[in-house]
Formats: sequence, C-alpha cells, structure tokens
Amino acid sequence: IQAIGSNVACLRCEALGVVVRIAEPGNVAARALVAARLGDSDVDVCRRAMDACGSVMEHGDANVVSALVTHIVGGEFCLRQMAVQTLLRISRQGDPAVLSHLLPWFNQGHWPQRQGAL
Repeated sequence: IQAIGSNVACLRCEALGVVVRIAEPGNVAARALVAARLGDSDVDVCRRAMDACGSVMEHGDANVVSALVTHIVGGEFCLRQMAVQTLLRISRQGDPAVLSHLLPWFNQGHWPQRQGAL
C-alpha cells in the first residue's frame, strides 16, 4: 500500500490493483486512496483509479464526482470517456451531487467542455 505514493507510476498502478483486491466495498481508507489517484499526473494511474472506483466507491462521494467531472471536461479523450463511464457506474440517475458539478460546464463557451458535460 505504501507504493501508492511512489514516484514510479507502474508501482502506483499495481498498488491500486492491490487495494481493489483486498478492500471491502465502501471501505473508507480504500476510497480515500483511490480518490487521491484520480488526480494523478500519470494517465495510466488515473485509468486504474477510475477502474477501481466501481469496486470501492459508494454513490454520492462528492470528492470523487468532482475529480471525475474534471476529467470529463478535460482535454484527454480517453480519460474523458472513462470518466463518463465511471461516473455512470457510481452515481444514480438525477444525482444532485453530479448535476451540481456538471451544470456550470453547460455555460462554458468552449464546445469540447460543454460536450463533455452533456
């Protein structure tokens, strides 16, 4: 688990895999570890964290929703698509937390960000 804070991206990816295998769904410590890696500087670590969300996250986690929305309106196409899929897996239809994070992006003048929010 200490490897999740490593400077080496592949170690952080593997550590996320271990967290998913050993953590119970909804485990607070596991959720915090996964949520922290959603903002990782390495694209592969972010992808692994998004995969892990489906296993350890509960509905309505505002920090996770915020991190995923950042990727949804971001520039990296593959991360945007994964973030949308992850958000759909961990949120309920009409979830007010999700809507409150997405609605500001509908008014953005830049089309890719509006499209991502849609």
